Amino acid sequence: MADQLYGYTGKLLVVDLSTGETSTLDTTQYAPYLGARGIGARLHWEMVGPDVKGTDSENVLTFITSPTTGTPCPGGQKTCVSGVSPHMYPVETYLKSVFGGMWGPELKYAGWDGVVVKGASETPVYLLIRDDNVEIRDADDLWGMDTQQVQHVLWDRFDDNYRIATIGPAGENLVSDAVILSDDSNCAGKGGFGAVMGSKKLKAIVVRGSGSVSIADPQKLLELSYQAQRLLTRKETESEPSHAYRGSLFGPLSTEGNDIWKEGQEGTNVRTGLAGCMMCPIACGMSIKFKDGAYESTGHIMCVECNAEPEEMVVENENWGRAAFARLKEHDKMGYSVWAMHLDIWPLFTYGILKPEDLEIDAPVGSKKFAKELVRKISYREGLGDELAKGRAHFLNEFIGTDATKLMYQMQAVATGQSRLTYNYGANFYGPIGWLGASVSRGRDNDQTWAFSNTITDPRIVAPASEAYNTLQQALAKQLWGSEQAAIDSTNRVLGDYTAPQAYTAHNFKCWVDSVGSCSQFMPHVSMYTDDFMGDWSIRRNLYSAVTGLAIDSDEKENEYCDRIWMLERAIGARQGQDKEDDWLFDCIFEDDSYKNFGLNREDLRRGIDQYYGIRGIDVETGLPKRSTLERLGLADVADRLEGEYGIALPA
Repeated sequence: MADQLYGYTGKLLVVDLSTGETSTLDTTQYAPYLGARGIGARLHWEMVGPDVKGTDSENVLTFITSPTTGTPCPGGQKTCVSGVSPHMYPVETYLKSVFGGMWGPELKYAGWDGVVVKGASETPVYLLIRDDNVEIRDADDLWGMDTQQVQHVLWDRFDDNYRIATIGPAGENLVSDAVILSDDSNCAGKGGFGAVMGSKKLKAIVVRGSGSVSIADPQKLLELSYQAQRLLTRKETESEPSHAYRGSLFGPLSTEGNDIWKEGQEGTNVRTGLAGCMMCPIACGMSIKFKDGAYESTGHIMCVECNAEPEEMVVENENWGRAAFARLKEHDKMGYSVWAMHLDIWPLFTYGILKPEDLEIDAPVGSKKFAKELVRKISYREGLGDELAKGRAHFLNEFIGTDATKLMYQMQAVATGQSRLTYNYGANFYGPIGWLGASVSRGRDNDQTWAFSNTITDPRIVAPASEAYNTLQQALAKQLWGSEQAAIDSTNRVLGDYTAPQAYTAHNFKCWVDSVGSCSQFMPHVSMYTDDFMGDWSIRRNLYSAVTGLAIDSDEKENEYCDRIWMLERAIGARQGQDKEDDWLFDCIFEDDSYKNFGLNREDLRRGIDQYYGIRGIDVETGLPKRSTLERLGLADVADRLEGEYGIALPA
């Protein structure tokens, strides 16, 4: 690292809840891992063994920011939470989850690049960080409160400038899909890390800082930030339209006929507005406040939160209306994942596997009462809610355990031994890059391919199937992989010679954004404001360099960092016994019409995986990292430990 440290504060806070002791780590020793995701993976490798479960006291939970967090860098305010995930099935393994908002920047202003939580307290506590002053305080009075109550009590105790990351009853009761929530609705929503906090009896981490983040070239950062903003969006007062990302990640909240949006436009009972993370020019989320006081406001509705369930539309006669909002607020309060309900639990009712009476709920599926009681029964593990709290995979594969439900589990779990839900994304949206990308990517993390695939398929930049759309895809393919054929194959759903390079680029792109703290939606390399719709592929690297003073000025240099992070995560899986078999799909996937009709077959996928292994430096026969690859990436110590401590014979 440079003599002068820019972007980083230089220290990580380590808190041992078992002993009550605190200490610091020097961030500079983790410079080869960029930040956030990369540093979290390295800390996990060093501190956690392969037999540790998600809710064991030996699990280490990390909250790591990035160099761009707390700076004017647009889209750069993310915090990465990582550790052993209690959600993973049947083997609980390492996972990460990212959240935005103001908590991460506030931690940087307090002088910390991250918080590392070890051990477990015997009684409920919360962590109070005020610059260098760190206290472990009693939280008996907070235990049992929902996430909104906790924050308001603590804001009253201190003031509302404090940023709070907390859990609700779902986390306290070790629900496998419990989230960590900050503000109204910024969540580390995947992996069940709320349950990890609950197992440590850690109710909240409260932060207030009075410092700042040093920047290597402030003027350059401002110039690049403005350039990126002009590629991404326009003000409402300008003649050109605002970017289609603005208002909602997927758009349903701002479409005609939407109940909440119509109420907001009429200006009667609802006030709606744009919401985003600090310094974000896009504001992909929607904020809502009910003037009649029916519900509390929420700060950032996006993604699956924008989808009303079909049953809600029928029972409540709404598109995205108050029933969906009431359900969302119950999720936020309980600290239970919206993803889990929308994609894991709700379909069990849709397909008749569960009925309201099974959970002793006297209300029709889709009603406000039904949704509220269902979320609460799972969060408090009441009755059948106790089994649902263990996760969909457990519920289908073990608790019910019929041939039909086991098949349903397999259709949703991408690879043997992993609970990686694709939700048919591979077949229905991203074709071969989705199939291959999800197969070789460990963890409930299909977003690694999804995040990047928007770059070459996003219909919000150019109308799909138009000549301009095809031209943009092919121009990007030419730039990134040297041939327009890469885009043509993607369009035609062909798993060809360019699919493995596409998946590799997608995974490294996600390694980059997760580690430097950027948002997956921050993509100024495509633009609706240029004649050819092309933006600037290098601008995100230049932003990082302007903050840190460290030059990462080529694809090769960026890939070196991202390869190191990705391969370290692969090594974490390898010491748990994961190998080539874990990169293969259940047989039923190949027989499913939704995949077969798009051309998925065993031969092409096997060839694609082998090509991907070749790009990564993974042994084709075993699926293990090659020793030479680990050494080339500066991970010789990892190779030594895999062989010496864990008895894994690495291919040369």
